[in-house]
Amino acid sequence: MEAQGFKIYEHPVIFLFQFLFLLFLSDISFMIAIWFLDLSETQTVLSESNALNMEEKIFIFIMIGQFLFCFYLFFGWIRNFYIFEKNILIHQSGILFIRHERYILEELETVTFSQSFWGRIFSYGKVHIFFANQTITFSKILNPQNFVDLLQKSTTNSRLR
Repeated sequence: MEAQGFKIYEHPVIFLFQFLFLLFLSDISFMIAIWFLDLSETQTVLSESNALNMEEKIFIFIMIGQFLFCFYLFFGWIRNFYIFEKNILIHQSGILFIRHERYILEELETVTFSQSFWGRIFSYGKVHIFFANQTITFSKILNPQNFVDLLQKSTTNSRLR
């Protein structure tokens, strides 16, 4: 059963950065594999037959791995979200193993956020939530100022309003 409330996802630019980094790593690994494979003599024998040559096998293997990892990245991003309800913040994440965390906002003391240089450009950052007995940091939050405002509106704690 999914909770009813206002839902916020991580910033999509994070998914894009991870995807581009994956493309970069797969291209580099393909070039390194081809560089180490000096098959000039055996390549002519393999290319005359109908079988795939070693470069094609490596390319197919890397592309399948890249597709599976992109699938994992996308569904990891889409399944990581925050739900605001009255006095409750819910953080749910995970693809196969779902992690469900509930934070009661009545015990909330302070909320702050921080942004890096890239975070200011792409409008994402970290939100730091201080409770009486613990501190929680959420990373890669889309528009952290709105996240903090929603937290303050979701709580009945009059000190934060």
